[in-house]
Amino acid sequence: MIPRCYRTGSTAPTRTGPDPNNFDPDAIPVYRLVPNRWLIVRRLRGSAPAGNGLPEYQAWVIESDRVSRIDDLGPGVDLEVDVAPFVLLGDPNTLGQAQLQSEIFLGVKLPAEGWKENTTAEVRVKPL
Repeated sequence: MIPRCYRTGSTAPTRTGPDPNNFDPDAIPVYRLVPNRWLIVRRLRGSAPAGNGLPEYQAWVIESDRVSRIDDLGPGVDLEVDVAPFVLLGDPNTLGQAQLQSEIFLGVKLPAEGWKENTTAEVRVKPL
């Protein structure tokens, strides 16, 4: 879930008349840009059974703006958890629009240990 500070917008008070308490109810809220890199750290405490093979700490980097074709995803990628279907905005009646979106996914989860920014081969999307 995206943290609350990115889900909450604000508007500048715009007065609509001489009354200082009369504000424009149709003012469009402004939201913070959502980061496209997230560091996720998980700590398993006493609830994990001993000897289950999971380390106490694990960390991942989420690159939320990476676009991949299904053929480029590794065999360990869970399509329901690790990535999201990519939805291209535009006219749904445009010929070929559905084909452009089929088998294309957004985001990637990588181990934090040894992670380095890779800006070469991946297609990126605009910030949310």
